[in-house]
Amino acid sequence: MAEYTANEVITAARYEVEDSAAQNYDDDEMVSRLAEAVRLLWREITNRAPWYFDSTTYLGEDNIVLVAGVSTYALPADFLAVRLVKVNGYETFNLAIEDEADSDASGYMLRSGQLYLLPEPSEAGTATLYYVPKATVPTAMGEDVPLSEEFFDLYKQYVAYASKVRNTEDSGGTAMLYKLIRGAVGRFVMGRNMPAGAGAKVYYHRWI
Repeated sequence: MAEYTANEVITAARYEVEDSAAQNYDDDEMVSRLAEAVRLLWREITNRAPWYFDSTTYLGEDNIVLVAGVSTYALPADFLAVRLVKVNGYETFNLAIEDEADSDASGYMLRSGQLYLLPEPSEAGTATLYYVPKATVPTAMGEDVPLSEEFFDLYKQYVAYASKVRNTEDSGGTAMLYKLIRGAVGRFVMGRNMPAGAGAKVYYHRWI
């Protein structure tokens, strides 16, 4: 998936706010607005359409070494939301809290920020965790912007509008910024990218 740099997005945003000469908004300010947009968009997609990440290079994968008699394992440092867990190559179910009391329960749950497996492994093995990682946001002009191929216009509009809002202290501006994010996810993700049967998968590909 191709990505644009922060410089390319911000150059386009400057054109929108008639600041091509960078006289009104400095680079650090606009990079900060762009990073904000990335975080909000990433979280909105994770909450509303996590399957979007399944076919992208952003989906994380972590192989966890299982130990006999140990049911709780640490999650990756960049973990944001689970998509799928396989134990020794087999898909497992996302269990509800009440399932823990069921002696026949088999699957996983997220508990206290850790991966919890039921039943506890009786022998060594491997659990493979597929997950949505935390967003990597740009901090400098030359850095790549995640999801920018599809959402370039959103980022441009967000940075431009956010810069205007913060300078004029527009009380309704923040709501409009969130509306931009929600609208983009609705247009470009919810209808177009939902895979067949995605609704049925939610039970065991639950996110947090």
